[in-house]
Amino acid sequence: MATLDEIFAREFRQTCQKREAITGAINLNAISVPPELSGVQRGFEKMTKVRLKGITDEYYSRLTDSDVFLWLRPHLMRRTFDCEGRFIRDTETNKYITKDVTLPNGCCAVISDKGIGVPLKYSSKEGFDYVDFVTVNGKRYFVYIVPKQYAYKMSELCLVLSFNRLRSFYSSMELKLMSGHTLYLSVVPYSPRRAENSNYRVLKVKASRDFSAEWQQLYNYWVSSGVLYPREMCELSMPVRDITNVAYRDLNPTLEEYQIYDYTKSLKDTGNDSFDIDDEGGLTSG
Repeated sequence: MATLDEIFAREFRQTCQKREAITGAINLNAISVPPELSGVQRGFEKMTKVRLKGITDEYYSRLTDSDVFLWLRPHLMRRTFDCEGRFIRDTETNKYITKDVTLPNGCCAVISDKGIGVPLKYSSKEGFDYVDFVTVNGKRYFVYIVPKQYAYKMSELCLVLSFNRLRSFYSSMELKLMSGHTLYLSVVPYSPRRAENSNYRVLKVKASRDFSAEWQQLYNYWVSSGVLYPREMCELSMPVRDITNVAYRDLNPTLEEYQIYDYTKSLKDTGNDSFDIDDEGGLTSG
C-alpha cells in the first residue's frame, strides 16, 4: 500500500506534467529575476580578467596585486595631443587624431581603473607602457602594456539557468516551477565566449564558489512572484526513491577543485590561445 509521501510525490509529478502541457514552451530569458541578477555585461566587462603580480618597476609596480581586463585584440591606438596637453581632433570630422601603438613581443595590453601617474617621458626597460585612457559610463579606465610574465589569468565562476542538466558544474539544483517546467540553477566555470553561445543564461559572475546569497535572493523573489513553490511545502517526511523534496533536488557536483589564480603559470607560459577573444568587447576613447 502506497504511503502518503508516495501518493503526494506521484500527484505532484502528474500536476507538473499537466501544467507544463497547458503552459507550453517558455523562453529561458523570459523568466523574471531580480535586477541585480540580470547577468548583463557590456564592453570590456565581458573580457577575461587577469591578476598582475610581482611587478617591481618604479611606476608600474603600482599595478601589482590588482585585477585588470585583458585586451586581446592586436590593434592599439593612442590619441595625440598638443603642447598644452589637449587631445587633437581632426578639423573636418572632429574625431581624435590617433597613432598606432605596437604591442611588443612578450607583452599584453590590459585595462585598469587605476591611474598610476606615469611621466610622459618615462621609458621602461622591461616594455611597460601607457597607451591611453577610455571613459565608460562616466568612469575613466587606463590602457597599459605589461610583460606577460606578470599577468595571471583569473578563473571566474557564474550562476546560470538552464532547462537541461549541464554536464560540468560545481553545484546544481533541479527546480520544479509552478508552471510545471523543470529548471536547473548551476554554478559553472565562466567563459565570455561560451556564455554568449551556450544553452544557459548567466545571472551572476564572480571569483567565488559561494553563490548562497544569490540563491536566497532568487528564492525569495521567485516564491513571492509565484514562480517557485515554498520549499517547506514540498518536503517529504520519508524519502521516495531517494527524493526528499518533490520540487527541489541538489545534484552531486561533477567539478571539485577551484583556484582563482594559478601563480605557477603566467600568460608568458600559457600564451593567449587559451583565452576567449570577445568579439563585442570593443572600446572607444572618450
